[in-house]
Amino acid sequence: MPENPKNVLRIKIGIVLAVLICATAGWFETTRAISGNTLSWVYAFEWPFLGIYGIFMGRRLLAEERGTKPKKAPQADAQSDDRLVEWNRYLAERHQADQEKRED
Repeated sequence: MPENPKNVLRIKIGIVLAVLICATAGWFETTRAISGNTLSWVYAFEWPFLGIYGIFMGRRLLAEERGTKPKKAPQADAQSDDRLVEWNRYLAERHQADQEKRED
């Protein structure tokens, strides 16, 4: 599915607005915190975090609109991980022991 230029533009405008709002609010809360409002310290750290989250979600929306998927972390192969195999064997033994205990 080809990307829709209007949707891409809307997403980019949303990202810019989110960053501007979060940067302004973060600056405002930081000045309030420095002037003595202790609760504003929480907001001074929260707003930049929300701005970063907005950028993250905007990039994901852009990737979805363009038809590309974001890179995923490689999945571990259960057969190549000896500790996982050993753990599953242990769980199976415990399950079997519990079943035998219930039958008695």
